[in-house]
Amino acid sequence: MAEVRVVSHYNSDQHILLVGEGDFSFAASLAAEFKNAPRLVATSLDSLETLQQKYPVIFPKSLKQMKEAGVQIMHGVDIRTMVDDDRLSRRRFDRIVYNFPHAGFLEKHAETSNAVIKRHRRLLSAFFNNASKLLRPGGEVHVTHHVRFPYTKWNIENLAKSNRLQLEACPLFKRDLHDGYVNRRGAGAHWGRTFPIHNAATFIFCNA
Repeated sequence: MAEVRVVSHYNSDQHILLVGEGDFSFAASLAAEFKNAPRLVATSLDSLETLQQKYPVIFPKSLKQMKEAGVQIMHGVDIRTMVDDDRLSRRRFDRIVYNFPHAGFLEKHAETSNAVIKRHRRLLSAFFNNASKLLRPGGEVHVTHHVRFPYTKWNIENLAKSNRLQLEACPLFKRDLHDGYVNRRGAGAHWGRTFPIHNAATFIFCNA
C-alpha cells in the first residue's frame, strides 16, 4: 500500500478536483509532494495550446511533474457547467478546490464597480451549484480568496449557502506549504504577473 502523504488540507488518498488552474503550478506542487497522485484531477478552462502559449516556461515544467505523478489533466473544463461535462459528470470528489476565482475584466469598469462585482458573484454562484453536485458525502469545497475590500463584496459565504453549502472553517492561506506554487493573473493588462495574497484565506464549505 502506498504511503498517504499530506499537504495542508489535502492528502494523496483523497479524490481531489482542482478547477480554474492557470499555469498548473498549484497542481504540480501537490503532485510533487504526493509523489503518486492518480486521484488528483487538475483542470483548466484554457486549452492545452493556449496554456503552452501563455506560460511557455512554467507550464511544461508543471505538466512534466503532473504526468510523473499520474495526475489526470483536463482542459476546456468550464466551472459553470462542469456537472454536465462527460469527463466529470459521473465522478464524485472528496475535495473540490478553486484558488483565487476571477470572472475576468470588463473594459472601462473598475474592480470595485457593481458590474464587475455582480459578474464575479454569478461566476461563483454557478461554481458552487456545480461543485455541490460533484461532492462525495463528507466532501468539501475549498475556495481560496482575498479577505479584504472589494473582494468581501462578493459575499462568498452567502453565495455558497444559496447553493446548499455551509461554511465550516476559514483558515489563512499559507503559500509556503505549496512549494513551487505561483499565483498569477489569468487575464487583463497585467496577466501572468503575481499578486499579493498575504491576506487570503481558504473558505471551506460542506454540503448543508
